[in-house]
Amino acid sequence: MNETLNNDKKSSKVQKSHAESTSFLLKAFQFGFRTMGPVFPRLAANYAFKLFATPRNKKSSGKNSAIMDEARQFAIDFKNRDIQVYTWGSTGPKVLLAHGWESKAAHMQNFVPPLLKMGYQVIAHDAPAHGNSTGKQSNLLDFGETIAEVAKQVGGVDHVIAHSMGSGATVYACSQAELQFNIKKLAMITSPNRLQDVLNEVYTILDLPSKVQKHFELKLASIANKPIEYFQIADRMQETQIKECLLIHDDEDTVIPLSYSERIVSKNPFVKLCVTKGKGHYKIIKDREVIETVVEFLEA
Repeated sequence: MNETLNNDKKSSKVQKSHAESTSFLLKAFQFGFRTMGPVFPRLAANYAFKLFATPRNKKSSGKNSAIMDEARQFAIDFKNRDIQVYTWGSTGPKVLLAHGWESKAAHMQNFVPPLLKMGYQVIAHDAPAHGNSTGKQSNLLDFGETIAEVAKQVGGVDHVIAHSMGSGATVYACSQAELQFNIKKLAMITSPNRLQDVLNEVYTILDLPSKVQKHFELKLASIANKPIEYFQIADRMQETQIKECLLIHDDEDTVIPLSYSERIVSKNPFVKLCVTKGKGHYKIIKDREVIETVVEFLEA
């Protein structure tokens, strides 16, 4: 008993130390942006953008599960990066799993067994700078273009099951005619809506002065070759050929508010909203009830 208690105390100290380190680093960034940002707004914006586009803990670690070990694995070269792809099954309609920011294909593996049981082929991948894919930075466009390229490399997909940023990226990919990415059904498990809302959160967290915010958005718009206002999933959904869409969102999601999904549904009547309770943002993609609901949606 004492040994367990001591181990718990050590673990608690480690967690506390990590939290304190993270808090100190954030405060340092905030101080730097607050004091130097107004003087060097462009330089500060470039650095803030680098932080914004760089996922944390992108590398895979630990032993793979049996499900991931059973996958056929290969990499595709896309924009000078190796994108890791996983596939299961060899016959039937194809379903692509699209994970979210700072996540990876393995986090959506619980969908694989029931989909295989129902006769689907399953494809998943690690987005750029995530999991076992290479790269240091990524963004919504990057996610979307990679989804379209993976689908192309496997001969097209019929349906997509996406989580969080993967949802927004899938809609974006479907709305871009040049990507030639069309699917029959889309199941989104939480989704962002307006990019501006995401940016406002970043500005608050980093304490970015208004001058820095202006240069930040100019940089983002130049990379996307589109204005910030363009990136609203509710609007882009209307430009896709998707006819059937299920959107599942938990009322206790503290990462992406339920109101974002409600906005998407209000402008797209063909999107069916399913609100869950107590499943949060991350555990929801491992929830048996949610997985069953998604599979039933594809089967209908």
